[in-house]
Amino acid sequence: MIKLLLKLLGDPNEKKVKSMMGVIDHINALEPEFAKLTDAELQAKTQYFKDILAKLKSKNINFKDVYLMGYSAGAQFAGRFAMQNPNYLRGCVLLASGAKILPETAQKTRFYYIVGAKDESFRVNNYHEFLNKAKSLNMDASGKIFPKYNHNLGDAAWVEANNFVVQTMKMSKQ
Repeated sequence: MIKLLLKLLGDPNEKKVKSMMGVIDHINALEPEFAKLTDAELQAKTQYFKDILAKLKSKNINFKDVYLMGYSAGAQFAGRFAMQNPNYLRGCVLLASGAKILPETAQKTRFYYIVGAKDESFRVNNYHEFLNKAKSLNMDASGKIFPKYNHNLGDAAWVEANNFVVQTMKMSKQ
């Protein structure tokens, strides 16, 4: 019966993700700007991002449903932000991060790491090191290696990332 209702009315979580696609497109358009930043400049962006989150909080946005997703240099920013600010995010998706990002302490934020098997070896190594470190800290972290892709992850990786967000949202409702 529930499956029939979901089929007729649509999954509210999928509707929520679809409603955010304009925001996601806007964020993805910023990626070239972030790719040029040094580590120090990325750290300065952390305050910029906190200011945005403060504005959202003033509009009664529920931070239990905030996710951060980044690709390449954006993944570097997303991972560092999530680890430095664990109370801001429910989940963080790292796609083909070029920087080695390793958790030092256990995080409440749920992480999902995606990399292409044909990407540069240091990116694949970063993936394994992150998940091993997260596992040693008993963090909720998982990931997927896409065997056919290099650094330019295909649509399947983006669908996988969005599925992680939807799945995490569903888990939080239970």
